[in-house]
Amino acid sequence: RDRSPSRGLGDVYKRQTFADVTGAGTVQIYDIGISRGTIVGESISDEFGAALAWGDLSGDGTQGDLAVGARKQSSGRGVVYLFAAAALKDGSANDLAAGAVLGEAVNDQIGKSLALVDGNGDGVDDLVFGSYAHDVPGETTSNQGKYYAFMGPVAGATLAKDAPQQSEGLGGDKLGGQVASLGDVSGCLLYTSPSPRDGLLS
Repeated sequence: RDRSPSRGLGDVYKRQTFADVTGAGTVQIYDIGISRGTIVGESISDEFGAALAWGDLSGDGTQGDLAVGARKQSSGRGVVYLFAAAALKDGSANDLAAGAVLGEAVNDQIGKSLALVDGNGDGVDDLVFGSYAHDVPGETTSNQGKYYAFMGPVAGATLAKDAPQQSEGLGGDKLGGQVASLGDVSGCLLYTSPSPRDGLLS
């Protein structure tokens, strides 16, 4: 269960990644205890709802926009869906999303971790997400991991590989295993590598 902070609409976003009848995953939206609707993932075993983040993706000043990860979508490439606050109602992810980001390669699994943070201080949240299973082409090891950042406003269909900011890990770092905004610390972001070799915090 993920609760929106006081800056938002008082909504509660409840994810049920494995609980629906198709296995696609669902995200249920509540406004002060009253259900506003349920968004259902597109395909069986998508794991829609693997990660959630809320903020202002469109730049309209509304802090109720929602980003949702589906890390098993598209043969494990993963997809991050973007929803405007007004679209949070009953329906499918495909029909309601204002935008979506598709992972680079099979089994990259973007959407396991994500955050919305105003990294450049322009008043609009930026989208940051990780791909802990990303393999760097040409390397002999695997699971280096990678993180990506799109500057807000963010909408429409795009590819993770086109992110204006991105960075890859080393060895088996699994960089981007967790991504988080550091609250009121302006422009700051935490992304981690769970690898016992370095345990990177950036």
